[in-house]
Amino acid sequence: MGEEDEEVNARLDLIKHHFRLAPKKPIFVRARMALMVMSMPATEICHIHVQRALQFLLEKVLRMPSETLGQWLATRGLPMVLVKDTVKDRAWV
Repeated sequence: MGEEDEEVNARLDLIKHHFRLAPKKPIFVRARMALMVMSMPATEICHIHVQRALQFLLEKVLRMPSETLGQWLATRGLPMVLVKDTVKDRAWV
């Protein structure tokens, strides 16, 4: 995954408006991410490319534990489409 992954980049573009923040309010990013994941339609969040984009944001940008997305999805009764080892071993270039 990286700049060449057009599908993931397209999904990131769809959700980027949720993360436009004023420099004085960076503490709310994690809360916004949780709210977005919990309110996203199931038909959208169950796509592998959406989950890959969200996983990237959670792990590499927000430095949250890798199991966070899976826990949020389980709370909603939705499946985690990604295989945990696949995500961890992937080079996020």
